[in-house]
Amino acid sequence: MTIKNTVYSLHQKLKDLTNPPIKLTHVYELVAAAFGFNSYASLKSVAILTNLDNPTKANQDLIQQRSSLL
Repeated sequence: MTIKNTVYSLHQKLKDLTNPPIKLTHVYELVAAAFGFNSYASLKSVAILTNLDNPTKANQDLIQQRSSLL
């Protein structure tokens, strides 16, 4: 699964859970934060996500910190 597909799928799930709906660009940034990157651009330049079946590998603290900045 590509990063784009992963983010799009996550965005669709989050749209049902958040009010107002979260922006797609913010989901990209949250995914980057989940894996310890400062931005989506830095994630895209060095990383290829191959499997997100285990979301516990994502850093929950970094996701929360980034979401408070969006």
